[in-house]
Amino acid sequence: MSFELSSIAAWYVIQTKPKKEEEAFCNLYSRGLECLFPKVLDYRTWHGRYTTIEKPLFPGYLFVKLVLSQYYYKVKWTKGVAHFVGLGNVPAPIADEVVEIIYNQMGEQGRVKMGRDLRSGETVQIKSGPFKDLIGVFDRKVSARDRVRVLLHLVGYQASVQLHEALVERTC
Repeated sequence: MSFELSSIAAWYVIQTKPKKEEEAFCNLYSRGLECLFPKVLDYRTWHGRYTTIEKPLFPGYLFVKLVLSQYYYKVKWTKGVAHFVGLGNVPAPIADEVVEIIYNQMGEQGRVKMGRDLRSGETVQIKSGPFKDLIGVFDRKVSARDRVRVLLHLVGYQASVQLHEALVERTC
């Protein structure tokens, strides 16, 4: 190893082995390290039904706060960890503000909220479900669970539907 290990606690990014984020997180956490594994909810249609899945915000990466001189080798050889992210073979610390921003976006279940800032009156298209591809007007958010109200114009009638925000996208 040709670099000096820092003796000051800092946040580092860890690349995990493919699909091993959860395993690496659990192993690092069990060693007493402060870790951040931000996740988001994703909504998919599976055999005509909506399915909610939790997935990593940054697939293949975790954040860990540590004193490099004390934990470098323990982390490097942790099951599920591929390597530290940095310049060449030198782990590069990241600013505390980056982690703070992510923490501030996390909800009560530890998931990052991915608000899309839709405004009342904007034209939106429904991406999935029985109203797929219909164009409507975004009215407002109706719940803390990311439900939104969209006004659809159907054969001389204006219908109001409530959908999950992930099923709606802004049109150009």
